[in-house]
Amino acid sequence: MKKRLIRWQLEGIPVEIIYESKSHTYTQRKIKIMDIQDERVVAYCFLRDQIRTFNLEQILSVFPVGFNRNKSYKNKHRTKTS
Repeated sequence: MKKRLIRWQLEGIPVEIIYESKSHTYTQRKIKIMDIQDERVVAYCFLRDQIRTFNLEQILSVFPVGFNRNKSYKNKHRTKTS
């Protein structure tokens, strides 16, 4: 996951994350990655409208904004019919 985050940071691509807080609540957030420091991601959080720090181990899922997960899955697993 860290390699993908670094790539999207370098390309300037905003991402959506599913994040588990320390109090075990889950949120989906759109962020723009500014820096990755050891096991933390510093990013602008569009939900909170401020710069936030996210622990990598608490990021459960990450994908580029606008990425259609269902379409991608269907295209990869489509079977050919005659």
